[in-house]
Amino acid sequence: MKQPDLGSILAAGFVAFLAIGSNIYEENAMIFIRSILEKGHLNTSLVIIVLVIVITHAIKIRPQNSSNSVFIRSGLIPLDIVLTLSTYIAVSTTACALLEGAFIQKFYHVVYFTKFSVLDIYVLMGVSALLIWYVLFHMYKLSIELFFPSKTLKLSSADKHKKQLVSQED
Repeated sequence: MKQPDLGSILAAGFVAFLAIGSNIYEENAMIFIRSILEKGHLNTSLVIIVLVIVITHAIKIRPQNSSNSVFIRSGLIPLDIVLTLSTYIAVSTTACALLEGAFIQKFYHVVYFTKFSVLDIYVLMGVSALLIWYVLFHMYKLSIELFFPSKTLKLSSADKHKKQLVSQED
């Protein structure tokens, strides 16, 4: 019999807890989400996460030495950092603004997008959520590389050559 994965069980339990809680306290959950979107807490959090992880990663691990393809590589490290920061911050802020407008228009009947149908609003919410996931996933990949560096074996050809010379002399 296989061993159960505790992490997956906990994740499923957490998602179930959130689903049940948001179903029971639907009005409070909607007010909470609206507050987070309108006050810019999601936007600010994403920008801070991107700034901290990208700058820390750039200081500790050079973008050219990174195994991830998350960094934009132009050849100049300062330019790489600026392009990576500006890309992820632009995607984050745009996605948050679109998500805020689509959420408020769909659930609170305030018109942000005048020529959008209901389907367009749903698609806009989905695309915004996907863009936020994209940024968070790439920041996760960078943080894994930053906080849990992989050990790379370095083979020294000089040491190997010396060992061969010593064994040949014997």
